[in-house]
Amino acid sequence: MISRVLIKKQPGRRYLAGLAVSGLLAGLLLTGSTALAVHEDGVFQLDGNAKVGDTSTPAMVPATEDADNICATFAQIAATNPAGSKCNVADATALAALPPPTVSTRTAFVTDGAGPWASGASDDQFTGGSGDAQDVSSWKYKNAASSNDKSDIQNAFFAEYTKSIGGTDHKLAYFGGTRSSNNGDENTAFWLMQNPIKELGNNGGSGTCTDASGCPFSGVHRPGVPGVDNCYEISPGVGVNIKATKASDVPCTESATETDQKGDVLVVSAFTGGGKQPNIQVYVWMGTKAINSKSGLCVTSDCSVLKVFESANPGCSPITSGDVACAITNQPVQYNTCPPPPALPGDCVAGNTIPTPSPWLFRDVSSTANAFQAGDYIEAGIDLTALGLGGECTSTFTMNTRSSQSVNASLQDLAVGQAGGCVTTLSTKAGDTANGGSAPPTDIGTGTRSSGSDTATLTVTGVSTWGGTLTWYLCGPDSALTKCNATDGVKITGPRTLSNSSPATDFVSTTGTLTSAGKYCWTAHFEPDTASKSAGVSAADDDGTAECFTVSPVHPTLTTSASCGSSPCVLGVDTLSDTAGLSGTATEPGNAGPGGSTGLYKSINSAAGQAALGSISWTLYLPSTPACSGATKTPSGSPVDVHGDNPSYGPVTYKPALADGVGVYTFVATYNGDLPNTTAPTTAMTCATAPNGEKVTVTGTASSSSDQRWLPNDRVKLETTGGTTLTGALTVSLYSGTFTVTNGVCTPDGGGASSAITGQSYPFNPSGDASGSTYNTSNSTFFVGTGPAGTGITYGAPGAYFWLVHYDDTNLTDPGDRCEKSNVTINN
Repeated sequence: MISRVLIKKQPGRRYLAGLAVSGLLAGLLLTGSTALAVHEDGVFQLDGNAKVGDTSTPAMVPATEDADNICATFAQIAATNPAGSKCNVADATALAALPPPTVSTRTAFVTDGAGPWASGASDDQFTGGSGDAQDVSSWKYKNAASSNDKSDIQNAFFAEYTKSIGGTDHKLAYFGGTRSSNNGDENTAFWLMQNPIKELGNNGGSGTCTDASGCPFSGVHRPGVPGVDNCYEISPGVGVNIKATKASDVPCTESATETDQKGDVLVVSAFTGGGKQPNIQVYVWMGTKAINSKSGLCVTSDCSVLKVFESANPGCSPITSGDVACAITNQPVQYNTCPPPPALPGDCVAGNTIPTPSPWLFRDVSSTANAFQAGDYIEAGIDLTALGLGGECTSTFTMNTRSSQSVNASLQDLAVGQAGGCVTTLSTKAGDTANGGSAPPTDIGTGTRSSGSDTATLTVTGVSTWGGTLTWYLCGPDSALTKCNATDGVKITGPRTLSNSSPATDFVSTTGTLTSAGKYCWTAHFEPDTASKSAGVSAADDDGTAECFTVSPVHPTLTTSASCGSSPCVLGVDTLSDTAGLSGTATEPGNAGPGGSTGLYKSINSAAGQAALGSISWTLYLPSTPACSGATKTPSGSPVDVHGDNPSYGPVTYKPALADGVGVYTFVATYNGDLPNTTAPTTAMTCATAPNGEKVTVTGTASSSSDQRWLPNDRVKLETTGGTTLTGALTVSLYSGTFTVTNGVCTPDGGGASSAITGQSYPFNPSGDASGSTYNTSNSTFFVGTGPAGTGITYGAPGAYFWLVHYDDTNLTDPGDRCEKSNVTINN
């Protein structure tokens, strides 16, 4: 049962710029607050024990988490409690008893090489000369056995949350740790550092440090840096002039237009017992000699840290409201003014059960395991936003023990944990259609296309509020691209101002204009504004994942139409022609775009280039069997230059020769394209696949011709008086030319006027034949006229021909030689 008696709440917020500051400034900063106290915001139980479900705690405002939630995030079963970044638990039962892991935005847990489980000299200890007043570069440590149990750190933890308080997001940090013995009070401090800080081993390497003089740390403090007015904000709207030369000039009002760089935070408190609770002081690292020594703000001789807060009341009291930072240890009675039960005054609150159960492996040197003795455990919280430190981004936290609460105290034990740093990540996705985005094109279309949009996912960890600009760039076309960079890329959108509260549509780029097919990649660059940079937010570029897309060229359509000058199409007479139509081409890439800073990618955001070029070529396949296997011809006019879409390229022509033959003539047209935007047609035409419109049938003509020829022959009839039997010789001879008949006797003219036709003299022997017998010549080898050549065939020219008939009878009177004339005229 939780038990408490409440009186009227008292203000607990107290800002101090420094112990030596004038009363004027102290009065200015000793103001109350209506904000929730850091222990009553419901985020983390500052109740003096490590378990979120413990019911024996003081009656604090309920909270959702405690240190065991942080442990659960890093839990492992390990009976020997090894040092490292794990939270060690004894067994599966202890592991199962842990609550869910923390929901904090940043967290860490450290098991130090300390306490009864430590083996040999495994603990890390500060060496002499190391102090909070010096930069990390001056710190040194070594691995050694702990020499003082009450200052021996066993565990340390840290978590950071964001909580809306009064309508404003507040960054809240909670941290704490354990020590090996409660044998006396022990001072402790926690650094919340923005740069990664790590322990280096011997000679600056990794591993342990056995060098007696100590080993260094990597990294340095991040200092607080005011604007040009030197006014550094220590709470919203309230500042101190760190360069003031007198205390009265220290108070200043932080300008709304200036942004300070937030320095590393130092929180100093103490392990306490005996019914006492610790106070807490908060400092900011400003850098060596950064504060004017005459200002009264210095708390160290180096003037390196600035005190910004000191609690007005010890511990984290449920009767106190508005405290922006407090620390509490596990105590049976929370305040030393409480008398033993059952008598409890109104301002006294009951404490924790002692020993207090530990959710992780722990052992006080003088008690049983896994239980905290009074004052072994401390936990603390700070509202960073309320102290003007909301822009601080913890990367590394350290816990140390020390000789006093003074910033100049000698440091003893330490634990170092890594909370992850302030990380800005930017990823983008091309063509995401959510939140008004649009997809990239699949092809270049007519030659001008929208690029589609690019959607950015910007994640900033470590700060609750941030702002800056986002700029998108597009690279391409380039087939070798795997990612774009802002230097080469063409700026498409921005710089666009946005912040953590910007709507999702602000993270979607506008679109660019593409005039070329090819591979493109987006990139985006985030540049934090001055305030965010001061808070440790870094610039970011996306890594190129899911940022590339490819725009394909178009595949035009080529149509053709073949024809003949006449129908039917006659071989040797008519001319064939073919015309091509081209559609679906894209213009050539433009080159008048702005280009990137290196002059690349000028086709982006350019006007379109000229119409597609290239050429159309024709091949004419002559008739053959099988088809398309014969000779080819190139028509007249082929190739034809292309200039964009045109339904009528050509015509090209060809007049088939008689030797080409009749049959089907096939035109085949091809377009070679104009890359990168226009290819050849997807399906290339071939003779075998040519449509009927590319085929023309050519026929011959029917005709007759004649070669008249005269084959001269003669028929002779011999008759006698009285029917006397013939007793002589007959000769019939063919002549060309002229003859003369004298007294009834025919004589061929001489002087070349007549000539006997060779082979055309036919002798007959009519002796014994009866009167009236006939005799026929048998000429078959001499023709008058023209004709095909043949063996033994001769031809004579048209003209005068005559047969000379000569008969000589031995008994009868011979007739006179007679001639038979023919004048041959041939008209074919």
